[in-house]
This record gives sequence, structure tokens and C-alpha cells, in this order.
Amino acid sequence: MQSILKQKIIGIDFSDYSIELLCIEKGFWKPKIYAYSRCILPPGVLFDGAIQYPAALSGILKKMMLSAVPNFMKNGLCVFSLPDSQVFFHEFIMPAALGGKSLRQAILHEVRTKFPMKFDDLYYDFIVSGKNHDTQNILFFAAPDYILEKYIQTLLDAGLTPIAIDVESMSIGRSLLNSRDRRKDVLIADIGSRYTNIIVYNNYEVSGIHIIKEGGEKSTNRISEQLCIPKAEAEVIKKQIGLSFHGQESEVSEIVADICIEKKLPLIQLF
Repeated sequence: MQSILKQKIIGIDFSDYSIELLCIEKGFWKPKIYAYSRCILPPGVLFDGAIQYPAALSGILKKMMLSAVPNFMKNGLCVFSLPDSQVFFHEFIMPAALGGKSLRQAILHEVRTKFPMKFDDLYYDFIVSGKNHDTQNILFFAAPDYILEKYIQTLLDAGLTPIAIDVESMSIGRSLLNSRDRRKDVLIADIGSRYTNIIVYNNYEVSGIHIIKEGGEKSTNRISEQLCIPKAEAEVIKKQIGLSFHGQESEVSEIVADICIEKKLPLIQLF
């Protein structure tokens, strides 16, 4: 573990629309940013969180590492988050006395009993998300092996070695929640290009996820059509104005709000 902590590690955020790389290195008190790179993906390389063209994606990753700023990235260790659209979640209530191997066996028994899932075809894990004197809440998550193995092989082909795989909603929570959110129910709406993740957290842990197959791209297209402006311009003013509802800007805000109401999305500006 100590040898890993001394190395530079690249974090990767995949989406159907773009990829972001962030390389960190050991600092004096805490890790510091070494390099950053972002790339808009050609349409279809990733779709619904699944890699469609592995060779193209590994080539893009290699170019991103070389063009990173302020330093180029070398081949090495990486971690990445898997999009929620490819992850199965379920919460179990277990006796508080269970732990270790006994807890794992009880969880797997419950999953086999209630869900038609073949464990040979899955990557899975679980965390204890809450506990009291009598019971404990177990958050179980799993993903198809053919999805994850394609990610792993694509990264290896790009010269990267995955050492950890995260779940998108959990990494979002760690990034945005802080000590003020302790023992609270918090809702985060992550509005991406094509999908919107509605995530509910309780005391920092994921307690519910709902994925809506609409995202910021629809807002951009609607603004472009109704204001008769190019999509590139619509994207810019959407980010600048969002849901501000100020003066002449309210027309844009009303277009965005109408889409939120149509899909029953929270009015949260996070494109």
C-alpha cells in the first residue's frame, strides 16, 4: 500500500459524452493535482455507459495522456467510476450481530433467493451503510462482467493499470457532501448530456437512485429551436443563465424549467 501511495494515480470519469482524466501525486500534507485532460467523445464510442468501440477509446486515452496539462501523463495506475446505468443496487437489512464471512454468506444467500442473478457473470461488492443495536443496512451493488472487463481491457490497452473501480453515485457523494450533511437526507441531481441521475444520500451513504433518460442535451436543443440560434450558442447561454429567471434572461430559464417539469426533475442547475 505504501508503494502505491507514493506513485502518481490517474482518476478517470467516463460518460457517453466525454472523458476526464485527473492525475494526482503525493503532496506534503495531502495529494496534489499533477495533470488534467478532458476530451469530447465521438458519438457512439460509449453508449449507455457501455464501451462500443474499445480500440478507438484506448487510442483516445493515449492521446489524452500526452496532451494533458500542465504535465503529460505517463502510463501507470488508475481508478475509474462505472456509470450508474450499468450498476445494480439493492439495500438489505441484516442482523447487527453478523459480520465478516457470516455477513457475506447471508448477503449472497439473500441475493440468490430474491434475484435471478448468476454470480459467475457479475462483479459485486457491498458496504454497511448504517447500523443500530439490532440491525444493519447493507448496500449491495453489482455489474455485468462483460461490461467491466471491456473497461479493464481498454485501459490496459492504453497502458493503464486499474487498481480500483468505483460507482458513479458514490464518488459524486464523496465529492459534494461535507460535514454539514451528516445525519441528513440529501438529494443530488447529476444532469449529464443524455441522462439524469437522481441520487438520495442519508448520512453520506447512497440510499436511493433513479435514472432518467433525459439530460442537458435536450435543454440545449430546445433552447436552440425556440430561440432560433445555433446549438453551440444555446449551450453557452444555458450554462450562463440556467434557472436564474432574471429580466430578459427569464426566457431561457423558462425553457429549462419546462423540461424539468415535463420529466418531474428537481429545479437544480447542474449541467
